[in-house]
Amino acid sequence: MVKSPEKYKWSSHRAYLGKMTLPWLETDFILSTFSPSDRKGAQASFKGFVDSMIGQERNKYFHGEKNIDSRLLGDEYFVLDILDGLEEEPPTKPDLEMVLAAVEAVIGPDAPRLLTSAARDARSFEVRALAAWAVLQFSGATLSELARYCSRDHSTMSCAARRIEEWQPVRPDLADKMAQLRSALTHHPAPTARPKGIEVRSTPSTDA
Repeated sequence: MVKSPEKYKWSSHRAYLGKMTLPWLETDFILSTFSPSDRKGAQASFKGFVDSMIGQERNKYFHGEKNIDSRLLGDEYFVLDILDGLEEEPPTKPDLEMVLAAVEAVIGPDAPRLLTSAARDARSFEVRALAAWAVLQFSGATLSELARYCSRDHSTMSCAARRIEEWQPVRPDLADKMAQLRSALTHHPAPTARPKGIEVRSTPSTDA
């Protein structure tokens, strides 16, 4: 990909080194762990730390691939030690089937058709965007899973979820649907049966 982290333009690495500004990114906390009072020194230490990781294999623990509880980062012994002090079992997040069932309960029986439709009309977009938002907010499923189900690409679904959040303050009807989804997926378990009669296309579209 690139020879050094600074050259990867989709990373926040350059912002941590003070070479660019990202208004939405808070760098103080991370840098303070390297040096609480010397920002230049902290940036140099941060760079050294990142550079020391170059060439190492992908650490699956940092990507939740090996964790027995995705809320915690660390090896199995660390996670078990933390969980051992908890009285209750880790909560199970709704899976994709639960999200799809909740969307159908809120939207109505047309939801499965609208989710997988090739149409680009406003209603189909809204239903897919609601499902994407629900997956990101409340589900243990991934947006990639939903994208495959809807025959869309990941970035399209991600943009749709952001768009629906932007519309929420000016669309009371949309805000109500989002509130219903929140209630269904956080307080009342949804049916686990996947809506039937869905034929998922193999070629994804580029528009939600």
